[in-house]
Amino acid sequence: MTMQLVMVILTASLIGAKAVRTETEVQSNMSAETAIMQAGSMFDDQYVLVSKLATAGWPSGGLAGFSGIMTLGEGTFGETWLAKDQAQNQVALKFFYRDQVNGRVLLNMLNADQDEMVILKQASVECAAPDSIISAGTSGNNRFARCTKNNANSHSGPSYIVMEVAGNQNLEKYLSHRTAPSVENVLRISNMLVEALAQLQESKYVHRDIKPANIMLTVSGRDVLDLKLIDFGLTLKTTQSAWPSGTPLYMPPELWPVRVAQQLNAAHSHDVYSVGETIFETICGKTFHEQILDEFYEQENFEKKAKLETELKGPRCLPPRQQAYLDDDRVQTLFVLVAKNMMGTSGRITGTQALSKPLWTEVSPVQKPQTKQINAIAADQEQSFLKQCHSSKKYWFDHLVKCCAEEKPDALRSAICDKPCGANVGYKPGQQCFDQSKEIPCGSDNKQFSKKLFCCVSKQYPDTCDYVGLWDNEKRRRLPTLPQGQGWAWLSGPEGGVKLPTKK
Repeated sequence: MTMQLVMVILTASLIGAKAVRTETEVQSNMSAETAIMQAGSMFDDQYVLVSKLATAGWPSGGLAGFSGIMTLGEGTFGETWLAKDQAQNQVALKFFYRDQVNGRVLLNMLNADQDEMVILKQASVECAAPDSIISAGTSGNNRFARCTKNNANSHSGPSYIVMEVAGNQNLEKYLSHRTAPSVENVLRISNMLVEALAQLQESKYVHRDIKPANIMLTVSGRDVLDLKLIDFGLTLKTTQSAWPSGTPLYMPPELWPVRVAQQLNAAHSHDVYSVGETIFETICGKTFHEQILDEFYEQENFEKKAKLETELKGPRCLPPRQQAYLDDDRVQTLFVLVAKNMMGTSGRITGTQALSKPLWTEVSPVQKPQTKQINAIAADQEQSFLKQCHSSKKYWFDHLVKCCAEEKPDALRSAICDKPCGANVGYKPGQQCFDQSKEIPCGSDNKQFSKKLFCCVSKQYPDTCDYVGLWDNEKRRRLPTLPQGQGWAWLSGPEGGVKLPTKK
């Protein structure tokens, strides 16, 4: 799992935890789907803390018609592999399994238990979504990665789905490069994203999780040749209602911080804001969300939400190639479109309205022909940003605001993000754990912040973290029942195993 996996389109849902939760717990965790079938981001299995730490390998008996090349991601009930089909074309193949004492059992609808059947059925639903969007849209461009084979509901033989390899780099990785995108590539990426947005509107679908990690690019050098959206685990029709869901860093303020009292119809405005925030990040180097959440970290959630709605976006944009971007009238026009019309608190435009803007007639076409078969094996195999948050507590603490804002909200995220330093101890970016009222690190003279373990420790027991836990609505600490198989390596790894608090 040390690879930066930039070539895969994964759309089958994974379950964050098999334990059945009560209705109260479901509501407190923001989504009924979280308890049942919600997958979160299927790219690199990063979204709901479901990654395993090591692959169990390609099935020993093989999968008829396919040969495995390398693992792309592991989850609670499945693995996705880069593979070759009988025609030697590269595909992303996801199979489903149960690990038992005597080995791995490949699942199908006959041998799956109730939870596993939910996964298999949902995989089929998600597999159908891209085709439905493409067929119902009229914009004329395919900006959605598709399934090529859906065997998820099989009653004989293993269940699996096969996805096209949607690109050779995702936008998150592309933007992390020290060389910022050229003006032409900024405009080209934005144009293709708006095309996808218009097609979603036309088909009456809402993706609900548009972000750089779910946007695959076909890149030659630094030139962007093509763009496709991936991960349809949260996709709904506009006639469907659900608890608000998505990645907080890219969700509109009206849904942030995703604690609402009722289910809502999926709204196109959600995707409009997410695309706007993504383009904002492409131009400015950081999302507007990240800047606000970092600056106002110690304020309550409702105050942060107000800041997201009222703070000016323009002064917060510091482009990585400031002069090139600021000197180009097209980028300035794009920024106004994004910051004012797509990320506005009210009066947000639609995808078709955004696509009708004359700006796009000035976008230079791709000069290089797009190859039919891209090389999916990336030379740069660094871990993704979110996986680094999962792997290293030091990295997580150093990037806490963004790590937590990119993570899917659930019980474990609340435990390690809402109170990262323990009960009644604040976190200040750059100062680690610090009780501002007492002006004492970790809130006590008997405690200290360990820069080795990145947690508060008792001075008598400097090698053991003395905190991790959940809080109830009154912010009282209680013994947590944390989901299992979640992939946060540092919770029990060499950087310091946690000691759970006793119930108060």
